[in-house]
Amino acid sequence: MIKEEKINSRQFTLLVIMFTVGSSIIIIPSALVNESRQDGWISAILAMIIGLLLVWVYTTIGKRYSGKSLPLIIEQVMGKKLGKLIILLYFFFSFTLAALVLRNFGDFLNTKIMVETPLEAIHIMFLIPIVYAVKLGIETYSRVAEITFPFILLLLFLLMVLSVPQIELTNIQPIFGEGIKTITGGSLAMIGVPIFELFILTTFFSTVNEPKNIKRSFFIGILIGCSILILITLFTILILGVHLTGLKMFPTYVLAKKISIADFLQRVEIIVAAVWGITLFFKLVLCFHASLIMFAKGFSIKNYRILVIPMSIILFIYSLIAYPNSAYFIEFATKTWLSFGMTFGLVIPLIILIISFIKKPSKTN
Repeated sequence: MIKEEKINSRQFTLLVIMFTVGSSIIIIPSALVNESRQDGWISAILAMIIGLLLVWVYTTIGKRYSGKSLPLIIEQVMGKKLGKLIILLYFFFSFTLAALVLRNFGDFLNTKIMVETPLEAIHIMFLIPIVYAVKLGIETYSRVAEITFPFILLLLFLLMVLSVPQIELTNIQPIFGEGIKTITGGSLAMIGVPIFELFILTTFFSTVNEPKNIKRSFFIGILIGCSILILITLFTILILGVHLTGLKMFPTYVLAKKISIADFLQRVEIIVAAVWGITLFFKLVLCFHASLIMFAKGFSIKNYRILVIPMSIILFIYSLIAYPNSAYFIEFATKTWLSFGMTFGLVIPLIILIISFIKKPSKTN
């Protein structure tokens, strides 16, 4: 008999925060600034507000089908045949996201820290703990999130405090200088990554042992996660300026490299690398785990764990061919991936919600 995995609402909140910050903390400032210039941080606030509205949609669906995971909800709402097709499409979405996240991490280490290490070796090194975590299950890695989260907050606090002497207030002036239309358009970068992607987390609704607290946990998680992204974007603009932030693919890392206190405290960019590595780990674990659950449900496989090893090998290969270079990824993430995210994070959830009001939820699984 397969043991049912359960986590509490606090652990779910932490997973939401980790997922939200994930790959976004180091690449989102550049994407926001390229669109909204010095008002990029305002675009991030707008994206957070839209994210809260979407979380209301996601948690309302979860409440109407209390105790059920996303695959079961889809199958019940859409019927068995169409439901399985949509489940497999969500598998493709979450599995592709896992490949992109893994490649982001590989590109970062390969260009900034381990420049002589082959990309393949970096991916294998990072995949081993991912495979181990998914094998152990969400109960185990959510406990790890509880242990590591205080260190994440401490490192971020240190980064911001140490950055204060470098701040130039003129870098964010004039506020609202780019106009509402530009600010709204700029918010799409953060809405695409990570806001639309958050729907993947509904896969784990059934694991939360306090279903009535899911909505509150999700809201708190996205508020904290997005607030971190807003602050990081603001600090990046204040210190690097619009031109340099928009020019660099990893501006947050560049921000940390500029910190210098009396020629004594320098080279603290390891703080950013540590924060990104830890939060990226959890985002990749959640994406890979969700994709396995979707695949198992789509093909009526009882235990997703038997898929971990073979699918991790496919993920490794997929991550290497996901995109040719970093310049292509920026174009892909801000345009093509936004369309994917809108389909899976907005359109299908709204259809599910509407049908759920028309079609009375079943009491059975």
